[in-house]
Amino acid sequence: MKNLVRENASTPQSQDDYIKKYNNLSKRYEEEYKRLENLQKDKELRISKNKAKEVFINNLKKQPLVVEVWDESLWALMIEKAIVGGDGSIKFIFYNGTEIKEM
Repeated sequence: MKNLVRENASTPQSQDDYIKKYNNLSKRYEEEYKRLENLQKDKELRISKNKAKEVFINNLKKQPLVVEVWDESLWALMIEKAIVGGDGSIKFIFYNGTEIKEM
């Protein structure tokens, strides 16, 4: 855009053409800037998810291989959320993406 403004200041040209070029470049810049922002947000989300997975794996490694008794901390470590349906069903969503629905 700087080059376009510099060219307009130093070279005689149609101002209508200049405004069209300027508007096109401005629109393109805004689109690319939004794309960059979205990519940065995606990157931050991936970094956050990777850190959460590392914590999950480290905590899971500390657990015994066979669970013989109820362990609330292990349950909290594995379940991301539980959704209760209107029909009384419960869908358990694990951090690894697995979903189990109980009626």
